[in-house]
Amino acid sequence: MTLFVVTVLMVLGLALGSSASTELRVARQHRDETAAFYVAEAGLRRALAQLDLDPSWREGFSGVEFGTGHYTVVVEELDGAVVYVTSTGSVGGAERTIQVVAELVSGPGSQKALYSGSSLDISGRLQVEGDVLVAGDITGSERIDVDGELALTGEWLYEGKQYSPEPVVVEPIFVAQPPGDWYREGADQVWEGGVTLDGNLEFDGELIYVQGDLNLSGQVEGTAVIVAEGTLTVDGNLKTRGSDSVLVLISLEEILLQGGGQVEAFLYSYGGLTVDRSVSQVRGGIVAGHLSYENELKIISESGVSLSQLPGYPDRSWQVLSWKEIP
Repeated sequence: MTLFVVTVLMVLGLALGSSASTELRVARQHRDETAAFYVAEAGLRRALAQLDLDPSWREGFSGVEFGTGHYTVVVEELDGAVVYVTSTGSVGGAERTIQVVAELVSGPGSQKALYSGSSLDISGRLQVEGDVLVAGDITGSERIDVDGELALTGEWLYEGKQYSPEPVVVEPIFVAQPPGDWYREGADQVWEGGVTLDGNLEFDGELIYVQGDLNLSGQVEGTAVIVAEGTLTVDGNLKTRGSDSVLVLISLEEILLQGGGQVEAFLYSYGGLTVDRSVSQVRGGIVAGHLSYENELKIISESGVSLSQLPGYPDRSWQVLSWKEIP
């Protein structure tokens, strides 16, 4: 009888031990699968951040360690502005795969010929071929001619009688201002400050970061995005040669236009953008925290240029069109 009881107890003990072991394996597998999902998400977020910096990036990542696992990311292009991003996270023996379809879209500021991040005083005649958005009030009394939408987020305090079209009040928008490190890390070239560029300038799609002030003028051939930590001064005429040439000038402080009649560039100033009376025309577009000008100013939008695909251009984002987990 005693032997029978002992035998039954041993069988029950083995059964309970086997059940506990199975439950432990299931719990570990569930833990690893959950962790693998978050590792895959981390790879996906890093890939989208890299695409923000350089929309042409397609290299992906392979076996990047993250936490207790690693991720691999594959980027496949559907067309220039739409990509598949597939991220696989691995932890222990578990794998989870996430795939998104993302489209590169221009930010709201870049869709305007003129965007001012604060109130705008019409201190001289303003002519704009394209849309205008002012994040604040519009004041002054000089003539306004806008061949597009004239929008503001504040009050219409304009005292003049010559303006077109009728202004519209809209909701505020967000215009990106990434920190200097964001540009510097992705730059093809990093220059010391105090740089002066003059004459015939040739570029080949570079993102150039200047650690300080920049002064430039002359003629530009090719495409470049130039970012200055300090004041960016255009001193004299600045023109592009050829229909494929595109110049984007970004300042983390302020942009000054002086000493010339025409500037052909897309201007993006985190702070102010000041135009003296010798400059009469900007062909490209303006995004600025604040715009001030002394005389008549004409802004001509180059709407056919896709700024969102230029390396380092800030006012853009990848819009996720679809998300799914692949079994």
